[in-house]
Amino acid sequence: MSEYVADSFKYGDDEKNFEVVRPRPFLFDVSSEKEDTSFEVYFTVPGDKTEKSYNYGFCIGEDGITEEWLNYKARTARKYSMIFLSG
Repeated sequence: MSEYVADSFKYGDDEKNFEVVRPRPFLFDVSSEKEDTSFEVYFTVPGDKTEKSYNYGFCIGEDGITEEWLNYKARTARKYSMIFLSG
């Protein structure tokens, strides 16, 4: 995930470049062979006086990013609120 995010602007829309980071399918069972690969992280921002926590993630399919999201919640909140969702 970190390599894909850090280098994402290098790949652009060129499918040849996407081959470098295309996820390899989980081949333990045939039902997951064509499924998207999902990545998700939870983080805080150092020095943020509001003490919000964030949830960022994305899914990669055979043709690139199929979904991406960013959510946040206040320290005292139970549920995350959406900042954006695409896909």
